[in-house]
This record gives sequence, structure tokens and C-alpha cells, in this order.
Amino acid sequence: MIPNTELLKKIALALVIVFSSSYTHAQELSSLEKGLELYSNARFDEAEQAFKEYIKSNPEDSKGWYFLGNVQLELFAYSKAIKSYNKAIKIDPEYTDAFFNRGNVYYEMNKMDKAILDQNEVIRQDSGYTDAYIVRGSAWFNLNDYSKALNDFTLAITLDSSIASTYYDRGNTYFRMQKYAEAESDFSRAIQYLNSNPDYFFNRALTRFILELNDAACSDLEKAAELGDEDAKAYLEEFCSGL
Repeated sequence: MIPNTELLKKIALALVIVFSSSYTHAQELSSLEKGLELYSNARFDEAEQAFKEYIKSNPEDSKGWYFLGNVQLELFAYSKAIKSYNKAIKIDPEYTDAFFNRGNVYYEMNKMDKAILDQNEVIRQDSGYTDAYIVRGSAWFNLNDYSKALNDFTLAITLDSSIASTYYDRGNTYFRMQKYAEAESDFSRAIQYLNSNPDYFFNRALTRFILELNDAACSDLEKAAELGDEDAKAYLEEFCSGL
């Protein structure tokens, strides 16, 4: 049978198109993967360029914009990060992580009301998103709304009871509310999970002084000083030298 020349041309053209498409797709994946690898190695400037390269060919890929925002967050380019997360959210209004990270940026920019709104949306989409309660609680704390902060930190602990910093945050909230026994208990729980943070010992020491647990407070100051807290060293000399 004599081959149909026109058919062969069409098949050849189709193969070229498929090959070109596959090659382009591989290049796009390569730039995305390259960006992720650079990001994981803390080479943020280079990662930003890789993600921008990926986005040029994939402007409607919400993940590309999300990753770009993450890099810009690491570079403290907060305004740029907000724009990137906005793009991701516009493409995918249910992109929970994009709302969460945009809320983190607003928090870093001291825009607590906007940070809370974004974390509200995260929690609406995923009521089990522990970190959203922590960030929202921290925002409420900075707005001096300690009751709401306490509620969020408690919810976060209910979801994950093993995060030392959440007990520390709730302990600080109790302290501001003058609930010192509760604060001391939470600082102790924080230390139970992480005993290398001088702030945990220092704040428990202050709380124990208020509770008139002076010997225990001085022991905490000694530990905080050992871990490098200069304020703890000064407090030791002032309050514990005669004990």
C-alpha cells in the first residue's frame, strides 16, 4: 500500500506539536521544581526568579503565585507578597494556605484587623487549621483583646496539645489577665515540651515572684541566664543574691 503523503505530513506535524508541548511542559515543571529546591535551600532571591519564570508561562496557576508569595515573605518584601497571594486567591478563592500566609504577612505588617479577617476565612474553610487559631490569637493579643486571644489559644491547644509556644502564648495571655496561677501552669507546660527557650523560664520566674514562689523563681532565672538571657542575669543579682 502506498503511504498517504498528506496523512504522513499531518502525523509528523502532530508529533512535532506533541513533542514541543511536552518539552515546554517539562521546562515549566523544571522552573517550578527549581524554585522549590532553591526555596528549601534558603536561596530566596534565586527562587523568586525561578517562580517568576514559571508564572510567565502559567499565569493562571495559583500554586505558582502562592510559592512566589512565600519567597517574598521570606525576603520581607511584604507588599509584593500580598500581591502574589492576592493573585493566588483570585484564581482559587478556596486556597486556604494562601489566605493563611497572607494573614501572616498582614500580621508582620502590624495590620491586625486584616490578619484576623484572613484567619477567619481559613477557619471557615478548615475548622481544624491549628495555626490559624494561633495567629488569630496573637493578633487579638496585640489588640489587647485578651478574652478572644485566650479562646483562640485554647482552641489551638485542643487541636494540638504538643506545641510548646501555644502554651507560652496562652500563659502570657493569662498573665495580662492577672490570672497568675494559670499563667504559671501554662509556662510550665511550655517548658515540659521545650526546655531550651530562655523566655519560657524568664516569664515563669516573673510569674512565680508574683505568686511568692521566690526560690522556684530564682531557679528559673538561673536557667534563663544559662540559656543566654541577659535580663535574667540582672534580675538574679537584684532579687536572688540574698536568697
